Amino acid sequence: MAFIINNRQFLADGRVDCDVVHPELGLIPFTADPTETDAFSVAVWAQLQEEGGIAPVPALTAADIEAARHVSLMDIKSLHASLLGSLTGGATPEERDTWGIKAQSAHAYLNGTASDAEASLIEIEAEGRGVTASAHASAVVAKANAYMSAVATAAVMCAQLEVALANAGTIAEFEAVVSSGHASVDEILAAFAAQGANGV
Repeated sequence: MAFIINNRQFLADGRVDCDVVHPELGLIPFTADPTETDAFSVAVWAQLQEEGGIAPVPALTAADIEAARHVSLMDIKSLHASLLGSLTGGATPEERDTWGIKAQSAHAYLNGTASDAEASLIEIEAEGRGVTASAHASAVVAKANAYMSAVATAAVMCAQLEVALANAGTIAEFEAVVSSGHASVDEILAAFAAQGANGV
């Protein structure tokens, strides 16, 4: 069966992008791949080889590469921001503003150096949670430490991704850097969740 094949264009990896007009299914945007073995793919590839008329991939300019690098950099920054948001467990800015005070109060409580206000903060929250003040202070310190560690790890991840992106030279390499960032985010969040450390 012969097809009408339009808009043929070589891809850098040897495949061919094209539009195939199928007699039953109509227009199909298709990427022909010589490694595919299903009947349709084999038939399209054979017809492309027989008819030719495949345009080369337009060469990317230096400006195109830098534009793609910039898009990937924005993706990395967005990924970092999203990770920081996830580490807070959805806490509001107002809630986050209290975390430093709570951590400071908890440290002081455990060290026996808490002011009346710091001790009161820990004791009131502990009573509301139905735990001892010491247990609550310990939990706050553990969560604060885990949060700070995760934030530091996120900063290192972002810096490493930016360096890798600066050293990359192709769009495929840019995409690989961003993809590795997604994997790193998943690892950081999994480690953080394992500590049960959302919020303080």
